[in-house]
Amino acid sequence: MSYAQNNLGWMYRNGNGVAKDYALAFFWYKQAALQGHSDAQNNLADLYEDGKGVAQNKTLAAFWYLKSAQQGNRHAQFQIAWDYNAGEGVDQDYKQAMYWYLKAAAQESVGAYVNIGYMYKHGQGVEKDYQAAFEWFTKAAECNDATAWYNLAIMYHYGEGRPVDLRQALDLYRKVQSSGTRDVSQEIRETEDLL
Repeated sequence: MSYAQNNLGWMYRNGNGVAKDYALAFFWYKQAALQGHSDAQNNLADLYEDGKGVAQNKTLAAFWYLKSAQQGNRHAQFQIAWDYNAGEGVDQDYKQAMYWYLKAAAQESVGAYVNIGYMYKHGQGVEKDYQAAFEWFTKAAECNDATAWYNLAIMYHYGEGRPVDLRQALDLYRKVQSSGTRDVSQEIRETEDLL
């Protein structure tokens, strides 16, 4: 029953075979979520997060993300980690953020790889460790993640945990620029001037 209810929620959320209606999506997701359906719990959290079909409520979003994350939902694990990291809907807790990012990373969440790298680089919830940061950014970069390329470029450019390698930094900046995800033309010019 909860599987069908979650599917109805999805249909209303996306306007698939029915008129798009976030309030009905919320209703059906909640029915399934209350029965313990982890995808529905995650979907319900998304609606609370975005204020679609219901008043925006970051605390309830975090509550449902956590319920879903505890059942192994990768997206929910990433989202509750994000919430703990930012202090959205829950008290900021870097250790809990790292815990849930690692859970999501174990399920190949590329976003979690990047955020774990960032937390190691800045010592959030863990000891600052440039080598660990580099390894996590590299793992994400191998999945063609432009944010990871950017972070690796910075590490090479400024010698964070490794010798300065401006050529490698420049190559990575160019990959980021080509991806169109962020404008790094200034970083490219500055690096070219140093070569």
